[in-house]
Amino acid sequence: MKTRSIGILIVVFILSILSVQAQVNQTASDTTTVWQIITVDDNEFIGTITEETPAAIKLQTETYGLIEISRANISRMIRIDTNKMVNEEYMPDHLQSTRYFWAPSGYSLGKGEAYYQNVWIFFNQFSAGISKNFSIGIGTIPIMLMGGDANPLWITPKFSIPLVENKLNLAAGALIGDVIGESDSFFGLAYGNLTFGKKDKNISLGLGYGFTGDGWGETPVFSFSAIRRVSKKGYFLTENYFINDGDEFVVTLLIGGRTVWRKISLDYGALIPIVEDMDGFIAVPWLGLIIPFTPKNNQKY
Repeated sequence: MKTRSIGILIVVFILSILSVQAQVNQTASDTTTVWQIITVDDNEFIGTITEETPAAIKLQTETYGLIEISRANISRMIRIDTNKMVNEEYMPDHLQSTRYFWAPSGYSLGKGEAYYQNVWIFFNQFSAGISKNFSIGIGTIPIMLMGGDANPLWITPKFSIPLVENKLNLAAGALIGDVIGESDSFFGLAYGNLTFGKKDKNISLGLGYGFTGDGWGETPVFSFSAIRRVSKKGYFLTENYFINDGDEFVVTLLIGGRTVWRKISLDYGALIPIVEDMDGFIAVPWLGLIIPFTPKNNQKY
């Protein structure tokens, strides 16, 4: 009897170890957190994780029901803000929402976020978020590569201050540049922006003063810009400047849109100058390409 009891205890002990091991290798997950899963072949699935093992996860989705995805096929797993779900479609903030065609809004790039912007091949700028409230860019027009003798180079530091979260943001910054190969060619613009609204639906009022090595400009530059998301990938944009140098009043309108994909974005529109006593109508096409660089945060593994 004693031997039989010891045998039963050994069996129970072994079964308990196996049970614990099974729980380690197969766990039920938090079914309230919503995830966006991007696979290596660039497919997207959104849902809640019901079960996971070292080899795979089970995801409960609205469209496909319960599916199992091998971890070897997963590129990224991102926690979703359910407030960004519209009609069962995930519409996340895009880092390009921090600017219009070129002018910045009151919102800042997040720490580690960055993008490269090119307009008509000639204009090049790389911008990056250094902290939650500070970003900086560096840009150039490579005239020397096209046989020129000079090359403009500039930096664009920007501080952003949220006054009312997701409703009112203040930005202050500058464009500070020089023309390499030329003497006495220092130039720049100091500005302030006040942005009303959310990242993907806002307007901005701006004021700036230009400067050179000889001092500050006598009159300010005023700006009015707006962005509105019209679909998951599409935005309406406008960026406008109002300049009065004392001799004439100049208005520059930039109107168009933006289409975003995960790995690239396109800006397109028309630049329309309006000058007193101007004969005729002029519209210059605008075409820009943007490549985003986002940190691999919010990943589950």
